[in-house]
Amino acid sequence: MGPDWQTPADAIREMRVPVAPDLLQRVTRMDFENYLPEDILVKVDRASMLASLEMRAPLLDYRIAEFAFGKVPTRLKASFSERKVLLKRLSKRVLPPQSMWIASRGFSIPLPTGSR
Repeated sequence: MGPDWQTPADAIREMRVPVAPDLLQRVTRMDFENYLPEDILVKVDRASMLASLEMRAPLLDYRIAEFAFGKVPTRLKASFSERKVLLKRLSKRVLPPQSMWIASRGFSIPLPTGSR
């Protein structure tokens, strides 16, 4: 086995990890290309179908995605203390203060809160 040999898992990982100029860009692309379509969008689709709702994800419009990946600098995406920097700055200009950001929560498994 020479230095060119790699396991199938390594080959798959290498194909799925996007090339990007910085860590935040790479992680964002990884989420966009893998986690979002294979997890989050599937859950939203199933939950909306269960409730007979037609859901839209307006921030996934291809023009917004191209803008976010191609033109928005990393410093306007996130910092060590803040996420969604540009989105928050822009929304402050058009939304009333009482509608500002509530912390988001991800999908979780409904587990009982008491001990058995």
